[in-house]
Order: sequence, then C-alpha cells, then structure tokens
Amino acid sequence: MVPGTASLVLCLEVAEHFEEPLAGFHNLAACCAEGGYVAVGTLPIPDSMNIPEGFKGWWYKDDLTHVSFYTEKAMTACGAASGLEYLGKASPRIFLFRKQGDA
Repeated sequence: MVPGTASLVLCLEVAEHFEEPLAGFHNLAACCAEGGYVAVGTLPIPDSMNIPEGFKGWWYKDDLTHVSFYTEKAMTACGAASGLEYLGKASPRIFLFRKQGDA
C-alpha cells in the first residue's frame, strides 16, 4: 500500500499492544488519505474504574502482551496529536477518527 492512500484504516485489537502509542497513532494516520477514516478498536478503561485499586483487578491488563490502556480522553489526545479528528465511539470498543487535511 502507498502511504496516505487508504480511505479507511482499521486497527482492531492492536492498539493495546503499542509500546509507543503516539508512534502507533502517527503510523495509522500516515496510512490514511486526507478526509479518510481511522477506526481503533480496544477495550477502554471503564469510566467507573477507581484507579489504581480497580486496575489491579481488571482482567484485560492480565494479558502480558497488553502494554497500553486507554480512556476516551487518552484516545482523543493520541488522535489529535496525529492529525486525527475524533468523531466519537462507533461502539463501546471502537473509536472513530477522520484524518484532517494539512493546513
């Protein structure tokens, strides 16, 4: 694939494996054409979770390959830093972005 040509980039059950989340989001954005969409699917940290006590018992973190965890706010920030406009959740586990044009 030629970088920057995809109208839709799917990253499903991968973002939690990013050792460097911001670099991962930059790579997703680089694959996407201006005006295209990026969908990131991962289980977010529940809004109701009490940190750090609740995190200790959260089953999702027990997979040793899961090294990054996101709140909706963190997901939005990673997208924004990569030139992706956050459009909202497409489902409880899928975050949808649109790639902004270069200004």
